[in-house]
Amino acid sequence: MSSNPDGELQNASASTQDAPKPPIETIHLPTIEEIRGQDIWNNCAVRSVVSGVMGGGLGLFMGLFLGALDNPIMQDEMTGRQQLIYQAKQMGRRSWSSCKAFAIMGFIFSASECIIEKARAKHDITNTVVAGCVTGGSISARGLDEPDKSIILLWQSNLDHSPPRRAFVITRFDQKSHELIVDLSTNSIVLDRVYDGHVLRWEDWVLHLSFDMRAGLIISLASIYDPEKNEYRRVMYRGFISELFVPYMDLTEEWYYRTFFDAGEYGLGLCAVPLVPLRDCPENAVFMDGYFTSQDGASGYISNVFCIFERRAGDVMWRHTELGIPGQTVTEVRPETTLVVRMVGMTGLLEVRGSVYTHKDQIQEEVYGTILAENTIGAHHDHFLIFSLDLDVDGDANSFVKSNLKTSRVNRNISP
Repeated sequence: MSSNPDGELQNASASTQDAPKPPIETIHLPTIEEIRGQDIWNNCAVRSVVSGVMGGGLGLFMGLFLGALDNPIMQDEMTGRQQLIYQAKQMGRRSWSSCKAFAIMGFIFSASECIIEKARAKHDITNTVVAGCVTGGSISARGLDEPDKSIILLWQSNLDHSPPRRAFVITRFDQKSHELIVDLSTNSIVLDRVYDGHVLRWEDWVLHLSFDMRAGLIISLASIYDPEKNEYRRVMYRGFISELFVPYMDLTEEWYYRTFFDAGEYGLGLCAVPLVPLRDCPENAVFMDGYFTSQDGASGYISNVFCIFERRAGDVMWRHTELGIPGQTVTEVRPETTLVVRMVGMTGLLEVRGSVYTHKDQIQEEVYGTILAENTIGAHHDHFLIFSLDLDVDGDANSFVKSNLKTSRVNRNISP
């Protein structure tokens, strides 16, 4: 792309066939070791001690240098040995005093600066993120709504306002992970999803995620914010998959006895495998690790056992047009966004491919599967999931209400 230094309007066109496609750059999020190291360094006590040690080292070398330049008053009357001993003593005195002074100054200055900046950044996270820097935190960002650089139709310099741009930002601040969408045209945060350990805050929801060897993914303490009461209202105490039942619809000798069940008793978490970024989960996913106690009592660890991401299908969830204000028409559209928490468990070797669709009236014989390859049949089967939901709607002082539908006959063509 070329621009005129005089700021005039430039027109450029490029062919979509000849122009090379821009490469896709993968976002490399910080590893758990990098995040832990960053958290240690962001600790004001650790940073102050390191600054004090570095200041003491600087003072030590400064004292040695000044002590070496310090000549005695009676230099002409002293022998070479006496002068050497005198300079060694002066270097020791000056280095020790300079070391203490510089260490104290480095410790006090670093502690004061760290505490002040953390307090300021805690109440000003919006400006620090938009500015591209988070005090005492780590940040990783990429642009959204970015135009295709290989197809340029119009370029104008000296714009009166910033172009409409959004940035997707992942930042680690104050022991919490924030996933933000920042509107760079207004310097405002459009979305702030907070990960506080295994506590997830998304939109008006707050819930806790945990890993269990028997149930796998467990969602607990799910609450939704009520703006009228200005408080979070409990919806569910605990929820997980308690059973998986997979019956195979094949009555032949080698298949009639095959039925997968009791996965909830055996352990869905035992089948969990680490998720692969950009394969098991999209690029906007955030991963969580799982910790557990194995069957022999030893502690265990599975990396990337969960991934959390927003899925946008392009559908409209809610749309409203307000015409009651004189001279104004207010239109609001809210896209349908689904929060997905994914865990994959490999209970066997799964191979999938597309097959020809067959209508019911085309089936001439009793078949129990589809031929996928030579000597390979994909048996028909179902997956039945049983969920254990301990609902606490507005607390535990509630119960279920059973409603039965009754048929009402229409008489004399009159609607009831």
